[in-house]
Amino acid sequence: MGVSEEAEAAAQAELDALAALPGGGCTSTGSTGIAGDVAVVFLPPCAEGAAAAARLYERFGSSIRITLGFQPYPAPPGRDEPEPEVASAVAPARAETVPAPDGVTLEVRLASSSVVSGHGVEGVLVVGNDGPLDREFSGGLWLLGCVVDPADGAVVGLPMEPMPLVLVGRRAPAGGSVEVPVRVGTAGTRRGRPAAVPPGRYEVRVRLPYEGAEIEAPPVPLEVV
Repeated sequence: MGVSEEAEAAAQAELDALAALPGGGCTSTGSTGIAGDVAVVFLPPCAEGAAAAARLYERFGSSIRITLGFQPYPAPPGRDEPEPEVASAVAPARAETVPAPDGVTLEVRLASSSVVSGHGVEGVLVVGNDGPLDREFSGGLWLLGCVVDPADGAVVGLPMEPMPLVLVGRRAPAGGSVEVPVRVGTAGTRRGRPAAVPPGRYEVRVRLPYEGAEIEAPPVPLEVV
């Protein structure tokens, strides 16, 4: 077994150990592979993931390319200089935001109002329909919950999981509602910043695709601890 294969096997062992942690580990998936003669691993940005990154780098050095959350590990020199955000690279392009149609209400309900830095939280978007007719909505298997800094409205955290390329139709019956799954992640999107959203008070914003545009639910608070 060459160094790259050994490094990939070690990285996979670390991912397996993270997945076996109570509660499903860091609630973010990872992956491994080999690019040329270098092993490649993507690790979730939780504390356990950071510890795994440190172990792998100490053991294999430049023979393994590590990404922690969305950030390279270790951070290259000069990383403190301002660099472009990567949210546009990891989240789908957003459509125009339009007001909700008459009679349609949106409410984000998270399983918890707090989350450990580097972990994620799930929830639902409740789409209410007070109108006399059913309404049809379509979107992915789940909606993206963006962690936003309320001070400037910038997206600072996202899930590591890619959005599934699956279209799901949903119906909100007249006088009723439908729930759409939501995933929120705290992998940091700003280059040169921590791999995970640092502790603090943030907002979660969710948008629902509708007739070629998007309608945005009122933001809900999220505390990262």
